[in-house]
Amino acid sequence: VNPGPVERYNRHAGHESQLRSGDFIVSANGVHSNAEKLLAQFQAETTVVMLVARPMEIRAVIETDGSGSTAGLELPVNPSGYCLLIRDVNSGPAEKWNAAQAE
Repeated sequence: VNPGPVERYNRHAGHESQLRSGDFIVSANGVHSNAEKLLAQFQAETTVVMLVARPMEIRAVIETDGSGSTAGLELPVNPSGYCLLIRDVNSGPAEKWNAAQAE
C-alpha cells in the first residue's frame, strides 16, 4: 500500500479490516455495479465509504490429459489483468475435482 489515506487507515484498522492487494471494491458511497462510477467516487469525493470483498483462496490440483484443454473450465477468451476468472465449470477434470470435494 502506497503512502496516503489508505496507509493511514490500515495503521489503525484491525488486521482483518485492512485493505490489501487483491481486494475488490464492491461499493463506494452507495455506488455499485459500475466500475467507472466507483472510480469516480475516489476522484470526486473527499470521503469514500467502501464495501470491500476479499476472495477466499483454495488450492485445487486438477489432473489434465495434456491436450491443451482448459480442464472443463470456461475461461476468458481475451484475458487481462493478473488473474483468470472462471466463468463456468463444464464436464471434465475440474468438475470431477469439485465432485470429489463434496464427498
